[in-house]
Amino acid sequence: MKRTWSTLHIIALLIGGYILITEIFSNVEHIVHGTKSLYNPAVFIAIGVSIGTVFAFAMAMDSLEEWKKLSSWVNAIGLMIAFIFGTAFTLSTTLDRTATARDSQLNVVRMNDKELNLLIDNLQKVSLQSARECGSGRGQKCEAISAEVKLVETRVEAKKASLDSMGKRISSATGGLIDAETASIFQPMFLPLAMFLMGTFMISYGMKGRLVQPEFKICLTGMAAKEDKARRFINEYKTTNGGLPSVIEVKKVADVSYPTAKLYLRKFARG
Repeated sequence: MKRTWSTLHIIALLIGGYILITEIFSNVEHIVHGTKSLYNPAVFIAIGVSIGTVFAFAMAMDSLEEWKKLSSWVNAIGLMIAFIFGTAFTLSTTLDRTATARDSQLNVVRMNDKELNLLIDNLQKVSLQSARECGSGRGQKCEAISAEVKLVETRVEAKKASLDSMGKRISSATGGLIDAETASIFQPMFLPLAMFLMGTFMISYGMKGRLVQPEFKICLTGMAAKEDKARRFINEYKTTNGGLPSVIEVKKVADVSYPTAKLYLRKFARG
């Protein structure tokens, strides 16, 4: 069956394509920045996997159109597995890019925070004390200073997490179900994953279009064609002239015998 694409399909395809191209070029830029080379296998792998992942999802959805066939389910499951692995690969590349940029911003904030710097200095001091006390073996002083090291480490990590405003927002939005430190670690993954999936779904929807049922045309031959020709002639004559044609006129138009033309005229006179 033929497909047709509405304005909505085209818009979805354009938006999804824009999202995918943006993600691909951002990842390529990050890879090139790290490897100092455009002609790197990682660049071509990143582009190929991203595009292939989108097509794998679209083809899986097409396979499910014939869901009654076992082969369609086998194809769909295989393509969905490819889609999942492709998404994981693309996400890892994107996450490396976004996490690196975000870590750089956080490091600047942390370096300028006085309280955090004091805690780090304190951690270094107690770590040195722990090394001295525990160098000859474990004792009461060693255990005490080790406990203090763990306490200061916890305070340092808590302070780092508190400087991450996004982590605090996510923690607050979830009612504390996710703590700020965990949210800070996983937050860079959320937006890239959402954008990539949205782009994939929109491209798949745009490519799919809408199936159009084929038009069936009936070709009349023989007497059936002559009868249909007589019917159309009589109806058109009535519309144009307000009356009925003569039997002779019907006979000439339909190329039939006089009795047959007379029969057609009676048959189609009323309608």
